[in-house]
Amino acid sequence: MLDKRKRLISVLAAVIIVFAAIGLRFVSFDNNIELMLPANQEILRSMRFLRESNISDKVILSLKLKSPEHTTHDLIQAVEKLEKSLNPPLITEVISGVSKSDLMQEMHSFLKYVPQLLNEQDLSKIAKQITNEGVKTSLSRDYRQLLTPGSGFVTPFIQSDPLGIKTGFLSNIQKLSGSLGYKVQIKDGHFISRNGRNAMLILKTLVRLTDGFGSKKLVAYLHKQLESLPEFISSDIIAGHIHTISNEDVIKRDIRLTLIIASVAFLLLFLFIFRDIRAILIFLIPLISVLVSINLSAIVLGKLSYFIIGMGAVIAGIAVDYGIHVYLAVRTGAGRSDAVKKIIKPVIIAALTTISVFAAFFFSSVQGYHQLAFFSILSIILCLICALFVLPRLLSGKHYEKLPAMLKQGSSMRSQVFDRACVACWGVIIIAAIVLLRQVEFNSDISQLDGSKPEVIQTEQEFHNVWGGADRPAILVVSGENLEEALQLNERIYTEAVNEVGLSSFAELWLSNKTRTANSARWNKFWREGREAKLKELLLEHGQAYHFSDDAFSPFFRHLYTEEIIENIPEGLTFFDRLKERFILKKADEYQVLSFFPDKDKYVKALSAVSSRYPNTFLVSRNAFSYMLSKAISSEVIFLSGIAGLLILILTCLLLRNIRLTALALVPVITGITLILGIMSVIGLSLNAPCVIAAIIVIGLCIDYGIFMVYTCAYNLKTGTRMAVSLSALTTVIGAGALLFAMHPVLFSIGITLVIGVTGGYVSALLVIPSLHRLTHPDPLLKREGKGFPFSVKRRG
Repeated sequence: MLDKRKRLISVLAAVIIVFAAIGLRFVSFDNNIELMLPANQEILRSMRFLRESNISDKVILSLKLKSPEHTTHDLIQAVEKLEKSLNPPLITEVISGVSKSDLMQEMHSFLKYVPQLLNEQDLSKIAKQITNEGVKTSLSRDYRQLLTPGSGFVTPFIQSDPLGIKTGFLSNIQKLSGSLGYKVQIKDGHFISRNGRNAMLILKTLVRLTDGFGSKKLVAYLHKQLESLPEFISSDIIAGHIHTISNEDVIKRDIRLTLIIASVAFLLLFLFIFRDIRAILIFLIPLISVLVSINLSAIVLGKLSYFIIGMGAVIAGIAVDYGIHVYLAVRTGAGRSDAVKKIIKPVIIAALTTISVFAAFFFSSVQGYHQLAFFSILSIILCLICALFVLPRLLSGKHYEKLPAMLKQGSSMRSQVFDRACVACWGVIIIAAIVLLRQVEFNSDISQLDGSKPEVIQTEQEFHNVWGGADRPAILVVSGENLEEALQLNERIYTEAVNEVGLSSFAELWLSNKTRTANSARWNKFWREGREAKLKELLLEHGQAYHFSDDAFSPFFRHLYTEEIIENIPEGLTFFDRLKERFILKKADEYQVLSFFPDKDKYVKALSAVSSRYPNTFLVSRNAFSYMLSKAISSEVIFLSGIAGLLILILTCLLLRNIRLTALALVPVITGITLILGIMSVIGLSLNAPCVIAAIIVIGLCIDYGIFMVYTCAYNLKTGTRMAVSLSALTTVIGAGALLFAMHPVLFSIGITLVIGVTGGYVSALLVIPSLHRLTHPDPLLKREGKGFPFSVKRRG
């Protein structure tokens, strides 16, 4: 009958593993970093802006001549051929440059709108030019320009603007065009680097960089098209989509590697230390629990974060503890039923304290923490049930030989000299670690969470070395229900901030309909007050000295007065459309007008002060983002640590019902957290959000070690607790240590934090708690049966 039950349980376990493994193929994963960020409105708004804007979804192709034998002309021919091969639906538009002749023609057409863009100060400057000296200076400049090579391009500008009133406005266009910071020159209508060896193509795509599947399809398409390039040309793809793919590949690789390392280490540990084939059951229980939990979590939560699933090896290392305690209790006890009864309550206490730590994550505003809490608690509960109710049945009915010497319960009797020395050493280490706490730094730079492969980062560095643009500007975003409203608000902020911050604003190029109407009326009035006749007279008088004909500037006077005011923005001007795409974003229910400025603290603070006075504006700054993130995470850490600490303290006090024993049980927690902070500063690592997650988990693990050791010391039980705690810590370190082989910085940070904290907590639990207990309570047994615990335990002689 017993054998039939075992076979039934074994078959059921095999079926669950198979179906859970198959179910993984249907689980949707998400590597969106927003899942790991606090739900701070300013942080999420910045992330949402970058995700939804067209700034981050553009793709840049950089082509380079590899052979000195080939020229820029060869490079341009390859660019033109490649441009023709890039088609929808993945590529919606290719921008490889601009025709100089077309650009000059468009610029000349745009000048007719300039009178609508000039304010009272501009008109005052023009009035000072309508003098003998002013006109002579302007004509002299015009004459010199006509003598230069390429004067055919400037002739129409001089004829329609002898004083340079309008052409001076072209410098604003040039400034806005260069706001991206790329160092390019136009040659034969193409973007060419200053050394003439590189060409750039800017691609538009509908594929969002957060779309993993779409990003893979897009990049594969581009690689295929780039294969047609001549051998003497190399190519690089610069895009956020590359980071999306690389992060996903790295995380998948890390998950596979860490699970394999942890699995092999667990198997070797159990087979060589326990020397019992049934010890594999201890490994299978957390494996089944984790696999089932992933599937159930996906059903309940939908998409799961790769970062959370990467914790699978760690959770397995935690959940395996309960099976170890049950296994050793059965092997060292007189009978299965008696052994399980002795350890069932401390095992449940340990599980509850660990669950309470993960439950604290439900109070967090970080969505990814909620996934971590649900996944971890579910795994622990399933593992606890299997360890207490399934494992003993599978271990029963077998005659066990004596345990290997390494698994035998060691003597708990030590001399007072040893105990005092042990406590003194522990105190010195804790004090030293506390002293080092001042050197701990918190790194809030979000780029550290980017696990892209080194070659991706190197390619981008080489791109910036050639083209510039490494220093990304900060962005001021102005919103309005319609374009007119957004433009009016943008003008007010520009006027207020331009003297303090070097803004690249759309207000330098185009104004609201209301402002342009007022400027146009002011312009017409200005010339009708006799200035038109005076300028004609001065041009005729001084123009002959520079061989200008009497009607040389007739185009200027023919189009002097503005009559038509367009409602929104000019149409049919390619250069203007390009600038509009960069500075104006159309959303479903609003317009956003962008301004760019250097991302330096003094400018960010100055514009933050201005922005605070206008509700529909906000800043997107890397530096400001880091500050906000640091502040939000710090608040999150304090809040979650407080909840976790409070839950553990209350739960431990309630279950142990003894303040002294509760204080002893907290020794590993204090040790683990203190050593994490101290050692991290010594080895030169800074704290980050993943480290904080791991540190809170360390609290739950270390309190388990403390509870088991306090329980053992108080009752001097012979159920293999010390070895069980040792193996529990070892399995957790194995699971966490496997993350040290991870390439992704998030998983590595979690791994190093857990290894330091668990190791420190375990050593203090094994050595310091017994020593402190003996020094403060010489009698190894409580004087009254069951005193200090919510359950009774028979003393063993």
